[in-house]
Amino acid sequence: MPLGDTRCRACRTHEETVMHLLSACPQYAPTLYTDRHNMALKVLYYHLRHEYKIDEQSIAQYQVRDPEAVITNDRCKLYWNFSFSTTTQLPHNNPDLMILDSLEKKMYVTAMSCPADTNIADKEDENIRKYKDLMYNFKNIYKKYETIFIPIIVGVMGRMKSNIVVYL
Repeated sequence: MPLGDTRCRACRTHEETVMHLLSACPQYAPTLYTDRHNMALKVLYYHLRHEYKIDEQSIAQYQVRDPEAVITNDRCKLYWNFSFSTTTQLPHNNPDLMILDSLEKKMYVTAMSCPADTNIADKEDENIRKYKDLMYNFKNIYKKYETIFIPIIVGVMGRMKSNIVVYL
């Protein structure tokens, strides 16, 4: 029995495979993939808000609302998808999260990606390269802070590199 047309029903240009649907369909990239990325990142964002005492109580998963671009308290500034001004114009100046910890004098810059499981290592390298210039700018602007880049790469099927624990 012939299968018929195996092209993706959404984009009609590529073969409809599980990996194509989860991570490579151009029809889903601007909406569904971005929503999945943001929902996963919100878990970390709200955890950090609680850890840094921005929120008195942790926020339940079902209560998660859209994050504020910048929120502060006496210990930190937490940035969500914020476009930073830099000394030179950079194509990548808005990491997913940035924490400026004024108590410990540390800056944590985070970029998260959810690629196909076979692209995890490549995506980690890409994020490190992509934000290298921004990290250099931050080191010059925030001279008293240790700057730390944290690439969080979680495959669409939940796979992660073993070094993710080191970053977190």
